[in-house]
Amino acid sequence: MNTKLLKSMLGILVIGIASYAHATTLTNTAPGPTVNPGDFATFANSYTVGGSFTDDWFFMLSGTGAGGVVVNEPVTVSTTSLVNISGLSLSLWTESGGIKGTELVSGGTDFNSPSLAPGSYELVITGTVTGAQGGAYAGVVASPVPLPAAAWLLLSGLAGVGIMARWRRTS
Repeated sequence: MNTKLLKSMLGILVIGIASYAHATTLTNTAPGPTVNPGDFATFANSYTVGGSFTDDWFFMLSGTGAGGVVVNEPVTVSTTSLVNISGLSLSLWTESGGIKGTELVSGGTDFNSPSLAPGSYELVITGTVTGAQGGAYAGVVASPVPLPAAAWLLLSGLAGVGIMARWRRTS
């Protein structure tokens, strides 16, 4: 395969991955970081002693799309790592000024939330540390890539491949 073509394809791939998503870390204080469409936000905590715990993670959801139009977005929340913790449960609440509002989803360790409007949210995590040396959990809040952005990314990649193929044929 032509090395110039390979380099061009690699460049397109890097640009696509770089523009795909931003990663942020949720905080224990309101209002928390802003999670934009296509972002992933992580949360994690560890404990050195046994017993029950409750953690509150805060984030703001941005829902402005093309032209500043506000959209509701389904958000996925899941735990990706769990060590020496039992009864882990996630619940998602609306939030205002550090005060819980309405409970939107509760129970389990993974769920797809209903479509959420832009605003402030609180993720409450409860569980019991069962390990003599402590326990830990980690997870992610993922906001889907909006369709218009994904479509533009796909079209630009296809156009780049088409241009490279035509260039290759002519040379």
